[in-house]
Amino acid sequence: GVVYVIASGRLTKDPQYKKVGNKNISNTILNISVGYSKDEDGDPKTEYLTCALWRELADFAASFKKQGN
Repeated sequence: GVVYVIASGRLTKDPQYKKVGNKNISNTILNISVGYSKDEDGDPKTEYLTCALWRELADFAASFKKQGN
């Protein structure tokens, strides 16, 4: 099945765009950091996610750029 996830975060590097297979299907890989809640010591927690985007969404996200440091 298909899983949909909504996450808000910052790019950790520029996306990686390519065409895949005989049909040249668009694919973009995004790496993002997502900060949320705090641990038992009160320090913020961060998760690092790798996301695979396909077709029109991959084409849209291919132009994203990492901002800042």
